Amino acid sequence: MADRARIEGLAEGVVEVWTAPLADWPEASALAALLEATEQAEMQRRRRPGDALRFAAGRLLLRTLAGQYLGRPAEAVGVERGPHGQPLLRRAPGDPPLRFSVAHAGGCLVLAFALGRRVGADVEPAGRRLRPEMAARMLAPEERAALACAPEPEQARMLLQYWTRKEAYLKAIGAGIGGGLQCFATPPAPWGAAYVGEEPWAYHDLAWQGYTGAVAAEGEALAIRRRDAGPPPTGRRAPA
Repeated sequence: MADRARIEGLAEGVVEVWTAPLADWPEASALAALLEATEQAEMQRRRRPGDALRFAAGRLLLRTLAGQYLGRPAEAVGVERGPHGQPLLRRAPGDPPLRFSVAHAGGCLVLAFALGRRVGADVEPAGRRLRPEMAARMLAPEERAALACAPEPEQARMLLQYWTRKEAYLKAIGAGIGGGLQCFATPPAPWGAAYVGEEPWAYHDLAWQGYTGAVAAEGEALAIRRRDAGPPPTGRRAPA
């Protein structure tokens, strides 16, 4: 049975955002036994150790936190792929409509959870610099105008923030968008709502030491509750 207190905490439109520093985690090889066989194969396809660790840690932490919301052990939480390759929770009868998004960059792992609304998260190293010409391909006219009016030292930071918002939206819908990223605008402020077609979407910029990111969720309002994921989870192998 779902953890009523935790689920009710999400019921008022709150998105809980969990952060885990990967420096606290063991190497990916030490986590493999806790993954499903298909996940072990997916982890092994990631040749670089950092990529393998980010995948394994993200999947294990997803199960741990989703299990806390759903009121069952992490090893009883199944994860599958949706039609566009996005990870989804395997629903059991009576499960609440829990949605999530996983993002990672460098040594930072971020998970966002919401109830009954699509949610997406993105995180990037704060020092990442996008090519200025990307603005024409990813920003709506009003966003390009705001960028052009900003002081030059601020423009690189603003462009990266726009990028994280749009990546968060794409993760929330689990697919691409016809017309490209420039066909919709995000709010001018660090938080607020904007329409994509006839759908309202709320955004909230986030920052951690050395990282910047954003969360996007369906609806006109978005309240963020930030949480520390704590030490790496331990447990038995996930269900096959």
